[in-house]
Amino acid sequence: MDSVRENVPSAPTDQKPNITGSPPATSLPPEKDRSSTTIDGNTITPGAPYSHFTKIQKRLVVLIITFAATFSPLSSFIFFPAINALSQSLHASVGRINLTITSYMIVSGIAPAILGDIADMTGRRIVYLLTFTIYLAANVGLAVQRSWTALFLLRMLQSAGGAATIAIGYGVISDIAAPSERGGFVGTLLLGPNIATAVGPVLGGALTQQLGWRWIFWILAILSGVCLLLISVFLPETSRYIVGNGCQEVSRLHRTLISYFGSPTPGRLPESVAGTNVSSSDRQDEKLKRNFRIPNPLASLKMLWAKDTALITLIYGIFYMDFSCLQASLSPLFINIYHLSEFNAGLIYLPFGLCGTLLTDLHPKAPASAQAANNIMRCTWAGAGLALLQIIVDAMGTGWTFTLFGGVALACLIVAWLEFEFGMVWRKEMREKGVER
Repeated sequence: MDSVRENVPSAPTDQKPNITGSPPATSLPPEKDRSSTTIDGNTITPGAPYSHFTKIQKRLVVLIITFAATFSPLSSFIFFPAINALSQSLHASVGRINLTITSYMIVSGIAPAILGDIADMTGRRIVYLLTFTIYLAANVGLAVQRSWTALFLLRMLQSAGGAATIAIGYGVISDIAAPSERGGFVGTLLLGPNIATAVGPVLGGALTQQLGWRWIFWILAILSGVCLLLISVFLPETSRYIVGNGCQEVSRLHRTLISYFGSPTPGRLPESVAGTNVSSSDRQDEKLKRNFRIPNPLASLKMLWAKDTALITLIYGIFYMDFSCLQASLSPLFINIYHLSEFNAGLIYLPFGLCGTLLTDLHPKAPASAQAANNIMRCTWAGAGLALLQIIVDAMGTGWTFTLFGGVALACLIVAWLEFEFGMVWRKEMREKGVER
């Protein structure tokens, strides 16, 4: 999601951020030097803070979006120990159950690009509310369905609801945190997904063994309902198109529920009161940028024309394909070969963990769009690998299949060397051509 150009004014030092949606102080700020500088595409007036959110409010926002970001990997990892049980219950082969993972991956590659674009146009909060409503409904459907077709389709809907949470989280952090403090917040954001990769399989195995596979989706429905409630009550709108640096009031769905107890009159404050100094031409540009358009999920792929970005996404995509195929195959193989229970099969996933932030550093003005492009590539690789996994295992055997995957991963060392050797040169050439990322 592209960073938003926003003229942020100077403001009195005692003005508090508008996390609840209640009106900020209406005293006008003192006159200051109106010359401005640009940070990550945001025009900042000297003397004005990048964000009016306090540290405590930023931490609350990051905690909520971290909780929200856990559902994308959790939905994937909690599913793996139940593959055998689903195969038996729905009278479908393991290969067909793996196809539901493929469908999940395909949607999780496309959804962040679409929903990220919508979040740019309508705000982060509205997209969070929409996606978690979809996710909650999908999990209820998955818990009560009784056919492979329903599982296949509802897993796609589940993915549509949960896959964009990490990409939107990057956008929220870009909204509220200056570049100097983003590293810590990004680390916190990624903590949730990394914990989910460890906890998900164990939880999925325990639920499948003790209560049955349907309880996997009931638990996801309950947890996502709690997250939806937290978002509705506490998560403010952060989009700089809409709230600037956090001092402008918002209305309707952009407001938190808790704000209605403190501010009876929803709506924006006048720009002079909010402390915003935006010219009429800037306001017109902002209005044009926020006009609704049909999202293009492939638009973010234009970033792949940059050699360094293309190489990084290639490496990530290949490793994610290997990673996903290993995930999907471990539980059935260990249950069949070593006769493990579903719970013990879930324990074998504990060593897994995966994260990457290099693309955010390469594209500081569009971190969410960079992640969306990466999502499309990695999920394309993973989906293709999962679709062929059982065919390759049947043809080559388990040992040679994963020897092949290991060889492909080893070949990525060559790609990594190219990035290490020529990456700085390519970035310098792009800057000389005036290409901003």
